[in-house]
Amino acid sequence: MSNSRKPFVQIFHLVTQHWFLCGLMLVIPAGILLGTSETAREMADSLRKIPGTLLTAVILFLMSITLDSSRLVASVRSPKAVLLATLINQLIMPLMAMPILPLISSPDLRLGLLIASIVPCTMAAASVWTRMANGNDAVSLLVTLLTNSLCFLVIPIWLSFAVSGQQLNSVAETLAFTPMAARLVKGAVLPVFFGQLVRLIPHIRSEVDRRKKVYSNSAQIILLFIVYMSALTGGTQFSEDARPPDVSVFLTVLLACNALHICGMIVCSLACYFFSIRPEDKIAVIFAGSQKTLPVGVAVAQASGVPLAIVPMLMFHASQLFVDTWVAARIALPRTSDRTDAGETKNCSEQQS
Repeated sequence: MSNSRKPFVQIFHLVTQHWFLCGLMLVIPAGILLGTSETAREMADSLRKIPGTLLTAVILFLMSITLDSSRLVASVRSPKAVLLATLINQLIMPLMAMPILPLISSPDLRLGLLIASIVPCTMAAASVWTRMANGNDAVSLLVTLLTNSLCFLVIPIWLSFAVSGQQLNSVAETLAFTPMAARLVKGAVLPVFFGQLVRLIPHIRSEVDRRKKVYSNSAQIILLFIVYMSALTGGTQFSEDARPPDVSVFLTVLLACNALHICGMIVCSLACYFFSIRPEDKIAVIFAGSQKTLPVGVAVAQASGVPLAIVPMLMFHASQLFVDTWVAARIALPRTSDRTDAGETKNCSEQQS
C-alpha cells in the first residue's frame, strides 16, 4: 500500500471504529440548522410527526430480544445495583444541581437545568451504552422502568421548590399517572416483554444471538435519528425566541450540564466501589444513574410555560451522548466470550503445571 493512501485508510478505520460519535457530530448541527431554516421547516415538521414513543419501543425491543433472560431474572432477584442507580438518578443528581443553579443568570435556563436534573433515566440510551461497554444491560433496563414509573411522583415534588402553583398544576397534568403509565407500558414494558417472549423460540434465539451486533447497531442508528429530531426541536426553539440570552449564558449552561453529568458518573462509580457492585453491573449503574431522558424533560419544560426551559434539556441530552460514547470506549469490559476463553486458557495452564 502506498504511503499516500495510508492517511485515508487510517481515517476510514477511525470513522468505522467511532461511527456513532461521528454520527452525533453530523446530526446535531444538521438538525439545529434545519430547525432554524424557514425553507426546511415543513420537512422538519413532517419528521417530528413520527412518534418518539414508537422509535423508543423499537430500540427497546431490539435490546430485549438480544438480552439473556437469565440476566434479567438475576437483576430482579438481586436488585442492589438497580436500586443504587435509581437513588442516584432521582435523588443525588437533583441535589448536585442545586449549588450549580445560582451560577445561571437566566431564570428560564435555570429552571430548565433543574428540570434536566430531576427527570428519569433515558428510555433507551442507557441500555445501548451499557451494551457498548459490555455491561449488564438488564440492570439499566430495570432502572429505566423504575425511574420512569416514579416520575409522576418525583418530578412534582422537586419542582414544588422552584415553580409557582399554576406552573406546578400544569406540570402535574402533564405527568398525570394514567397517561404516563400508558406511555411507559407502550414505550417500554411491552417492547421488553415481547422481546423476551420471542426469545423463547429456540431457533430465533440462536439466530438473534449470532447477529447480536447487527441488532445493537440498528438500535444505535435509530437513536441517532431520535437525536436528530431533538436537534430539530432545539433549532426551532432558538429561531422562535425573540430575545435569547447572551452566548456566555448558553456556554455556562452547557458547562453546567457536562459538569452535572460527569459528577453523576463519578458518584455512581464511587458508590459501586463502596457497595461492592460487580463490574458488569457497575457499568450499567454509571450510565443509568447519570443519564436523563429527553421526552419527559421536553414535556415538563413545555408544561411549565417557560420559553427557554427546553434548551438545557437538549444540551444535557446531547452532551451526555458525546461524553458517554467516550466513556464507554474507556471502561468497556472484555466480551463474555473473550472472558470465557481467557478463563479456559488459564485453567488449562494450571492443569498442565
